[in-house]
Amino acid sequence: MKQTSLKQILAVLLLQLSLTASAQTPWKCDGRVIGTWSASEGASISTNLYTASFTPSGNVSYVNKPATANIGLNAIGFRKQDGFVYGIRYESSNANALIRIDSAGTMTNLGNISNMTGDAYYAGAVDVNGYLYVTRNSSPYTLYKVDVTTKTATSIGGTGRTFVDIAFDPLTNTLYGVSGATLYTIDINSGASTQVGSSYTGTMFGLFFTDGAELYGFHTSNVNSSSTPTTYYKINKATGTRTAAGSGPQATRADACSCPFRLSHTMKSKSNCMLAGQDSVFTIAITNITSSTQNATYDLTMDKRFSFTETAAQIQANIQAAFPGSSAVVTITSANGGTNNVISVNSISVPVTDPTPASFKLAWKAKATGFTSGEQILFQSVIDVPGNTLSLGADFSDDPLTAQLDDATTLTICVPTGGPLPVSITDFKGQLDQKNANLNWVTQQELNTQKFDVEKSFDGVNFSKVASVPAKPNTGIAMSYQYTDINVAGGSIVYYRLKAIDNDGNFRYSPVIILKVNATLGQTTIYPTAFTGRISVNTGVAVNSKVTISLSDAVGKKVAEKTTLINTGNNTITLDGLSQLQQGFYFVKIYNGEQLLETKRVIKLQ
Repeated sequence: MKQTSLKQILAVLLLQLSLTASAQTPWKCDGRVIGTWSASEGASISTNLYTASFTPSGNVSYVNKPATANIGLNAIGFRKQDGFVYGIRYESSNANALIRIDSAGTMTNLGNISNMTGDAYYAGAVDVNGYLYVTRNSSPYTLYKVDVTTKTATSIGGTGRTFVDIAFDPLTNTLYGVSGATLYTIDINSGASTQVGSSYTGTMFGLFFTDGAELYGFHTSNVNSSSTPTTYYKINKATGTRTAAGSGPQATRADACSCPFRLSHTMKSKSNCMLAGQDSVFTIAITNITSSTQNATYDLTMDKRFSFTETAAQIQANIQAAFPGSSAVVTITSANGGTNNVISVNSISVPVTDPTPASFKLAWKAKATGFTSGEQILFQSVIDVPGNTLSLGADFSDDPLTAQLDDATTLTICVPTGGPLPVSITDFKGQLDQKNANLNWVTQQELNTQKFDVEKSFDGVNFSKVASVPAKPNTGIAMSYQYTDINVAGGSIVYYRLKAIDNDGNFRYSPVIILKVNATLGQTTIYPTAFTGRISVNTGVAVNSKVTISLSDAVGKKVAEKTTLINTGNNTITLDGLSQLQQGFYFVKIYNGEQLLETKRVIKLQ
């Protein structure tokens, strides 16, 4: 009998692995979070699979996928080399199997992993070189490196603790992990872990990086509950500080990963408050976490009351200087009754980010009239790679000054009144927590300030004082303040402003911020957020109301609308006949009468 060589056997095995992979559909690298969760642990427990994205209103929307049944797994990570998600199946005490997950939800068992102790593995992540790293959940807590092509593990060393999830920084390949409520870095050569910053309350159950190389995680207060909502946080990689970024449905025994290997961009305003007739600047920073320079397009349509102040030739020269090698053909046009308020840029050569993203500036000006004090105006641009040859997908700009992902840059119209400003208020923000309004502000140059009067209005015109907050001792450095307005009552919109008063009696008002109160009875949900022919909107109102649902494309053109009378409580409204729309991103706007309640982003599939 002819003897078969080891090389022939390996060749056959690799061919079988390649054929199996080709039968599966890779994930599109669209910046969404990929997550798994299950009701309990076990090799035959069905694992739920979903993708998550942030909505413009600050919530997190899930799209559930029909995963293969009876496969219990955890410790997932996205591998850019082939576009698949890999995870570890709960097996016997002697072995663990490697599972490959495709975008259709198909979970393929690739076989047992050699040289790795059979146990529960909760934390997993794939590094930039394509290796899956996992941590053992019981003592001795060990970091393993798994070659997914050979299903062979290498023991790296002890971590000193159990980790709930881990994630690699796509720019530096630094491994981060969460143990309970504490952030750590993990040495991938030794397994040793080093604490980052202080501990916080509330265990983090999922960890992932965005396409802007920002670290995020999520937490649920009861991992065994099927109804407890999940809170998402932006996590500072240097200090471990976390900031609430949105909430979504429950996800028990959850894990998360993402594909950050694409283009993304932020749009930062010069200030969050502006005057009518004022000049200002946007800074556009583009992050490229692919392996090569990408040729991108850029588009921004502003409100008709704004216009770009530089010529196309000037902007083109600025972009070519910031992005060497770019032809950067710039076109400025007018739309929606405005003048020079639309810009399109072709052929921006975006280099691989290392480590600071390249950026350019756009100068613009507001008209002198036509604004209302306290009015908030949204700006959001789009970049894309023509042809999507790398399955990168279009990217909507993100406001880098907020924790929320993919949110529009918001500017507030402020009208100065009163005498000389005794203090510079650089950051005045508010957030509703049930019926309580949490107000926060930061001051600069606070040298002669006596107090801050917090004023409230339900019509945006007539304000009344609700509290006085004493100024802190004069130091000349930045100061942070906080005030909570308890049990806010009244209409569906509440306005707040600060009256900064100095020791001489001079005062000046801050910009007005606007919060929605009781606009709806509960959370508005849209399903599916990735649609083909129809969209259903579930919302609630406090009284019988006329509700309008409109659908607009990425440049603001309305493509569908439906107005109907709904009763008190929760109602479902459906937009049909959408199958002829082009593939891409759209915005759903929900109105109660003339009042805009919420805006959410959806995507049209082919």
